[in-house]
Amino acid sequence: MDEIGKTAVEDESWRIRFRRRRAVKVFKKLSHMSDLVNLTTIFGLVAWISILVTHIAWCRARFAQGLRNEELPYVAPFGIYGSYVALVACVLIALTKNYDVFVGHGLAKNYKTFITGYIGIPIYLGLIFGHKIVTKSRGFKPCEVDLFTGKDIIDREEEAFLAHQAALRETDGARNKGWFYRTFISWLF
Repeated sequence: MDEIGKTAVEDESWRIRFRRRRAVKVFKKLSHMSDLVNLTTIFGLVAWISILVTHIAWCRARFAQGLRNEELPYVAPFGIYGSYVALVACVLIALTKNYDVFVGHGLAKNYKTFITGYIGIPIYLGLIFGHKIVTKSRGFKPCEVDLFTGKDIIDREEEAFLAHQAALRETDGARNKGWFYRTFISWLF
């Protein structure tokens, strides 16, 4: 009985040491992955900021040209105000997501975190202003934006799609495959 107890304890201590070493190695590897996470986060936020700015500009152009919500197939639930709120939130998150770099040990010790956490902002702004300088492009006033070029092509494609969907519904009959999606999931999107 002593041999069994001794073997089990020795085997367990060996496993614990092995797992501890493995955990330390994984932790060291993951600490380097935080740089990748920082880069991914800032570029993801910058992408969302671009989407929100584009939506706000589109809404302003739509309002300036008198295009009503009823004329659109889909309208964002909170409209332009939701985009403004989300834009402010994304900008605040982008600027404050690595605030710990500025407190505690200071910037000198955490310079890598600072660089990977904020490098996306100057790259993004440099690309935007660089494009504007090189191409000499300018922004459009909301009343000058062309909202209807190509709309006839999209309308024809939509009519063909809806006709195809109607034909599928007729052949489906009573099965109605998309009921669950339309009833429970589609409102999320």
